Amino acid sequence: MSENGRLTIYHIRQIAAERPNHVHGEQCVYVTLTRNGYVPGCLVGHGLWRAGLITAKFRRNDRNRMAIRNLQRYFGFDTNETDWLMEVQRRQDNRHTWRMAVEWADLLYPLTPPTIQPNHELINA
Repeated sequence: MSENGRLTIYHIRQIAAERPNHVHGEQCVYVTLTRNGYVPGCLVGHGLWRAGLITAKFRRNDRNRMAIRNLQRYFGFDTNETDWLMEVQRRQDNRHTWRMAVEWADLLYPLTPPTIQPNHELINA
């Protein structure tokens, strides 16, 4: 797994565990503007944000509305990671809860869930 992919997927799993019943009802963009300023939008956007791969500036980027498949090289994800992320994105866009989006991705594209040690170094679980 790539470092960016492992970190992004780790954070997506954490976010889905924190908000398991959340259903994203808005247009899927990675960064969106709210009354509180620029914030991550969709589940993949939250994962990218927490991984430090995007910030508020990404909203002005044409890539903000692209499917994750089109961003594979931009973020350096491998094919397995991209398949998993695409499934999460697809399930979320079809109004599944965030927990179910991750569960479906795990079922269809199983990956070894990464863990982060206290010093923030990634290791395979």
